[in-house]
Amino acid sequence: MQDRPWLRLLLIVWTCAVCTGVLPGAALFVQLFVDAGVGSSACGPGVTGSCDKQFVFVSEAFTSATSVSLIANFIGGILFDKFGGNRVSKAGALMVCMGL
Repeated sequence: MQDRPWLRLLLIVWTCAVCTGVLPGAALFVQLFVDAGVGSSACGPGVTGSCDKQFVFVSEAFTSATSVSLIANFIGGILFDKFGGNRVSKAGALMVCMGL
């Protein structure tokens, strides 16, 4: 890979795009989830199609998930500073392997 730096760049970009998940694209995905019927119970019984309450419900779900993600990043940063990246990354990999 040393002789092809563009390949390494493409792999890094691909990895970053795959690992970020749906939270950074919330502005794009909210309407898609609403159109798919996610949170339709917020509209009330007998309502067909989407409504404003449903859009707000799905938006709040993404906002809450983003907040939890930011708090987890803050805690992770504190742990990295206190214990070092090597220990924390090994503990994180172990937790991922255990399904936590």
